[in-house]
Amino acid sequence: MIPIGQGRQGNIYAYHFGHTNSNQSLRQHADQIQNTIESISSIRYPDEIVVHDTHNNTAEESDVTHSDIDTYGGLINWIAIKIVYAPKNGLMKGNEPHNTKNEVDILRRLDHPNIIKILKYEYDEVNLYHKLHLPLYPISLFELFKDNLFPFHYDDVDDFHKLKSEEHNQKEELRIDIPKIISYQLLSAINYLHSANPTISHRDLNPSNILFDQYGNLKLIDFGIAYTSNSSKNNNNDHEDEDVLNEEEIDSIESDDQMCCDVGTGSYRAPELLFSPATYNPTKIDLWSTGCIIAQFFTCFGKNTASTPSSTSSSSISSSSCNSSPLISYINDQTDSYDPLDDDYDQEQNERERIPLFNSTYGSIGLSSSIFKILGKPTNENWPDFNLLPDSNKITFPLIPTFPTKPLIDRLPDLSKFSKQYQHDVLQVIQSLLRLDPKDRIDAKEVLQMNWFKDISEMNRSNKNGLERWIDQSQLKYDYLARRMKEDDGEMARAW
Repeated sequence: MIPIGQGRQGNIYAYHFGHTNSNQSLRQHADQIQNTIESISSIRYPDEIVVHDTHNNTAEESDVTHSDIDTYGGLINWIAIKIVYAPKNGLMKGNEPHNTKNEVDILRRLDHPNIIKILKYEYDEVNLYHKLHLPLYPISLFELFKDNLFPFHYDDVDDFHKLKSEEHNQKEELRIDIPKIISYQLLSAINYLHSANPTISHRDLNPSNILFDQYGNLKLIDFGIAYTSNSSKNNNNDHEDEDVLNEEEIDSIESDDQMCCDVGTGSYRAPELLFSPATYNPTKIDLWSTGCIIAQFFTCFGKNTASTPSSTSSSSISSSSCNSSPLISYINDQTDSYDPLDDDYDQEQNERERIPLFNSTYGSIGLSSSIFKILGKPTNENWPDFNLLPDSNKITFPLIPTFPTKPLIDRLPDLSKFSKQYQHDVLQVIQSLLRLDPKDRIDAKEVLQMNWFKDISEMNRSNKNGLERWIDQSQLKYDYLARRMKEDDGEMARAW
């Protein structure tokens, strides 16, 4: 197994099955996976943490085949294994609001083409870790934002200059409108979550938690801090783990009246979270983060000092989210001398990216300042309830004008290259999501009906939704890794 991501909760590994029968069950590889985990892992928790019994997997989960992996768009002959060290109930003191068991329960309930599907789950009561088997997806939006050709790449110079023409219609804007396709799929996943009963809020939408399968379809991952109402948790009779909760762990569980505001990732955190609210509408912070992500398709490309794939406090690990991972370096050639595992390879390229709209370099204060500079300071008109937030009166922003000094389009230089109609349609979507007052943010269902998405059914989706070049490059990386592992008989993975 190859480590490809790490975080406060645990690690993610890529596991290669080799060339085996497509109907072979993952169960036949279980012993090998278990032995590899035990040889890699050295983390052990105190003896006083006791788990009473193991999780009983259903037959359906235990008999996942390679055909299932292909069905969910994972790389053939690969799976991602997420290892999280925590008691059986998924809660770990000091790591709130992460809850691995809650993540598993949510993933089992979800069935949407743009949300990751859990293949298998088990809990090791001896070593105290949760093990999630997931499809391995080739690339993340975080990685794509590091390529200056993404999301606009053209076959020739004329294609680029056509964008500035006012005569062409919107359908001719791009041969494949990558920002529109990705935005639509992301909003579709969010609408599905927010329309569930009970409502599910992701609470950590950011580019590292957005992956793409081998066919170019978006997959939303990492539900480690997802939230459902406390009443729905209490009424769920499927949970059998309440007896393992001790008093300290019960105190760490959120309620509708006492929620954790230390959620989200860097530049994608909603402004209300920055002023210590005791409670908030978690669906609205999802909408804000979505607006930030969509805006980033059109920002400038350069060096981002605030770049971070995960929050220092809340974001869980994902299969492509490790900023220092050797897998982020992409293949420029396939010569024998090329080594995609070299951390120094193309380091300067990886330091540059499409810069987020808001700057979180200086933490919550810096982020709030960045937001207010672009959208204007809170007033009784644009955010009547701002003064009700606990920390709203602890800092002022005297140097920031009440109203924005420049229109939002000026912050999105690549959007200005398109026709006026296209600019209007994109801005309508972004501005409906990026509103200071959470109550004013438009729900995903309504945003999906806006003019930008009117022709989504007619969109050109060839070449893996326009992502073929990047997906194929990533596939080459994993093929290279599989070949090296076979040649070195596993020595490479153990050396990591």
